[in-house]
Amino acid sequence: MGSGEMRVLQVVHAFPPFSNGGVEKHTYQLSQALSADHDVHVIFTSLGVSTYKKQMIDRINAHVIGIGSQKSGITTLRKLRVEHFHKRTGVKIFKDIIAGIDPDIIHFQHLLGLSADWIGVALSGRCSTFITLHDYWYICPAIELIDQNDNVCEGPQPGKCRSCWSARRAVEINNKHGSLLFAPALSLVIRSINKEYEFKKREAELLMHLNKIDHIISPSEFLKRIYVDHGVSGDKILVVRNGVDTGLLSRVAEEKKKINRAENIVFGYVGRLVRSKGLKIAVEAFKGIPADKAELRIYGRIKEEDGYVRDVRKSAEGVRNIKFMGEELDQRKIYESIDVLIFPSIWYENSPLVLLEALAARIPVIASDIGAVPELVEDGRNGRLFQCGNAKELRMQINNFLEDRGMISKMSERMGRPPSIEENALRISQLYGMSLR
Repeated sequence: MGSGEMRVLQVVHAFPPFSNGGVEKHTYQLSQALSADHDVHVIFTSLGVSTYKKQMIDRINAHVIGIGSQKSGITTLRKLRVEHFHKRTGVKIFKDIIAGIDPDIIHFQHLLGLSADWIGVALSGRCSTFITLHDYWYICPAIELIDQNDNVCEGPQPGKCRSCWSARRAVEINNKHGSLLFAPALSLVIRSINKEYEFKKREAELLMHLNKIDHIISPSEFLKRIYVDHGVSGDKILVVRNGVDTGLLSRVAEEKKKINRAENIVFGYVGRLVRSKGLKIAVEAFKGIPADKAELRIYGRIKEEDGYVRDVRKSAEGVRNIKFMGEELDQRKIYESIDVLIFPSIWYENSPLVLLEALAARIPVIASDIGAVPELVEDGRNGRLFQCGNAKELRMQINNFLEDRGMISKMSERMGRPPSIEENALRISQLYGMSLR
């Protein structure tokens, strides 16, 4: 290794090109930026691999742990601690990878579907350990801190978590298998095989791991407050804003200036078509918006077998100016085609990549006023906020843009840009270096 070069092992549940969620894309972009100066390795899982393989992905040493083919819905009824918390099967592979790399830094990005035991393994070595908090996985078995009725949750309580997680899992399985299963009855079955003490144990052990880890990074002040309120030492958590590929997206902004837009204003929804992202609220808000003035383009993978997706598409039937565009992996094509982003999420968002991308492309945002969103969207400067879950208020904000079309260019000109992924990587690299002194 060269002078100052470190061996860095990033740990994440999934990774491009196998998976393209927000955490996965952030980890990929950060690892790629870090690899300019350091020896970067990433360990993750993939359904497409049977055991273990090592490969190069854009200068990144990728260690892929296979989890076989997709399991049936019935096999997901395994106990919580086996499936989501203490999946011990990958521990030996993790130890072997560490022995082969001898990393200076182990940085946990997400452990969904992996094993909390990996944190203990990392802590037992001589390397410096980091965790980036991306959501509420460490305190909420359902990850998003919203209950089975889509209400914001105040925090973990073993009995409540048991009921909520069981109900949510039942709906998830039912959506995948249609009328083959009945969610309420299935919820009772899941609840019966997941005991309350398992949820209590999960909460206690993950809190212990968080307070033993060397360094914790939070991309927002809001997320830091939530974890401090639930027992994590505030002195241990440092707020570092996530970065984004500002080079690519700033070029999008420059290209858009040259394009003569049609009379219609194009509003866009970008992301997963899931309940917690609030897509149905956007669809409801757009009903009654004149087709000759605006359209809503929905970008995201359409899973026809998913009950929520079917419900949303049914709700949009007959509305000519709502268009389902499907999944588009080319960011430029998405952001070049929309004038305003609609972000109607109903859970405590932390640092959503879609928001950062839109702002980097100088696209105004209409967003729900929840979680850390107000840290990114300044009402009246780079977008508008509306009351979370309120379709009427969202429609009012849409109409405000229709009535004052100049608002788009005004906001675009005066909005600041989010940190670049290179700036983010530099700051993370500095923290790595400081931890080894």
